[in-house]
Amino acid sequence: MRSQIKPHFIFNSLTNIQYLYNMDTAKGNEALTKFSRHLRANIEVETKEIISFKEELDNILNYVDLVNMRRSEETNFLLNCEAFDFCVPVLSLQPFVENALKYSMADEKEDGFVEISSMETDDSYIVEVVDNGVGFDASAVKSTSTGLRNATERLHMTLNAVVDIDSQIGVGTKIKIIIPKETE
Repeated sequence: MRSQIKPHFIFNSLTNIQYLYNMDTAKGNEALTKFSRHLRANIEVETKEIISFKEELDNILNYVDLVNMRRSEETNFLLNCEAFDFCVPVLSLQPFVENALKYSMADEKEDGFVEISSMETDDSYIVEVVDNGVGFDASAVKSTSTGLRNATERLHMTLNAVVDIDSQIGVGTKIKIIIPKETE
């Protein structure tokens, strides 16, 4: 499942970088630097199944920068993170953010946004990826769409996490990931 996510990200990033080089060489260089930093971070953790939430968040921020460099109107990306002291599978949260940036059309709204939040309860860590974009009908998602399915399966198999996707057409999407704390 991990190998299916990585090529998807690499191809999207290379397309973004190519576009930027055609528009502005300096922006292309900046994007290439961010992309290289992201790849380097992933190579360093290649032998790990899980990484800290902070490391995953750093990778996501790199990705958001790459996407926003290509757009004429940047998507407002918000962070509301209270909890950082937990781990997630490598590249497991990024597909949720990637889909929000790609399909929500939040960048086309004056007040459009994608937000990641995290919090801690007595028995779990909760991560939410929320956008106020166009929303979607979950039953209409293509069965060949591997990003969301793989991320959900990896989170469940690795951390026994539960992923709840709530999307309303015209309102937006909220993805809630509940990661149980390990019991001694």
